[in-house]
Amino acid sequence: MQKKIIYITESFLTNHDYNRFGLNYFKKKKISLKILNITPITRKAYFQKEKKFHKVNKQNEIICRSKKKLAQILKGVKSKNCYFYPDISTEHSFVFKELNRNKIKYFIYAFGNQPIKKKKFIEFFNLIILYPKATIKKIFNFFSYLPIENHLKPDFIFYVGKSFKNKFKDDKYNKAKLISVPSIESDMALTKKVGKLNIKDDFAIYIDVPYNHSDQDNSKKRFPPETPCNYENYYGTLNSFFDKIKYLTGLSIYISSHPRAKYIKNPYNFGKLFHNKTFELINHKKCKLVFIHSSLAINHALIKNKPIIFLTQNHFTYSNKKSINDLASYFNNSPLNMSDKTINIETLNKCKILQPYAFKEYKKNYVSEHKFKNKSYEIIYKSLFKK
Repeated sequence: MQKKIIYITESFLTNHDYNRFGLNYFKKKKISLKILNITPITRKAYFQKEKKFHKVNKQNEIICRSKKKLAQILKGVKSKNCYFYPDISTEHSFVFKELNRNKIKYFIYAFGNQPIKKKKFIEFFNLIILYPKATIKKIFNFFSYLPIENHLKPDFIFYVGKSFKNKFKDDKYNKAKLISVPSIESDMALTKKVGKLNIKDDFAIYIDVPYNHSDQDNSKKRFPPETPCNYENYYGTLNSFFDKIKYLTGLSIYISSHPRAKYIKNPYNFGKLFHNKTFELINHKKCKLVFIHSSLAINHALIKNKPIIFLTQNHFTYSNKKSINDLASYFNNSPLNMSDKTINIETLNKCKILQPYAFKEYKKNYVSEHKFKNKSYEIIYKSLFKK
């Protein structure tokens, strides 16, 4: 009987996704791969905004537009030698309930964890006073999602880093087999040869996140409710900041475009824009410094022990600022505020992070629990199908 994987997603997949999640690898291994896209159910605004940019391969992908349709599809699945791969938020309990109801085998790939500091009481109190209606809604949602983990009954949990291992040690997951795997960035370090980039000057890299990233689609539903940075405030602040950085450091600045950015024109006036070259740029011997917000691309920098500076600015949302501050705080440092007009070489150096011991601990907790010889998707494949 043919081996099958049915990948459940709430995003439109790119070639980058097919590579990093091992989907292309599974296809090479003669696995029958099907894509079940539930984006119209879970991310309606994103689906409407992005669908015009993507062509659906009707032979391999099903766009599921209702929970009823999902239930019908799952009811007809014969589970023998077939695993479901739900790459979705665990808040979507209806998916896991249906998987469990139909006794379908599935696994969880837990990756992307980063350090988060708990809010202090005074911070919670201030938010409650400022946003009373949003507070009531937050409390309602909290109790609605509270039992969600009771619906997670996977056969396997493939986890990245010790932080996830500690989470899944709970007794409620005792039926699942816990297997440690390297991060996506570690996979690339294991296998990918650094491409040749014609760069001869010392440079710093800026890890781009587009101002209209899809994460912002639900900004009004967050707590507190947020209004994302507009185009002018976002790119205007970055351009002014990096013009000064070039002067202070004498380094060239190169921008690594986000994989989902759709730049027709380079919005940056301070350096060359590279697409899908984060790994190559950070691994380049001429790369001397990495500027980043809170992207998982930090893992590339940590693997290569490159100096890091976290960047924030006044116009960022509360959640953006908190993510960046929490990451910098892990290394006992603070992010550099790009809105500060008094930045000089001293403040720049003060925010620069190069701490081999702290890097080592971070990698163990969030990047790769230990050294691996095989890539994550190779371990997943062997665990599922090589009995």
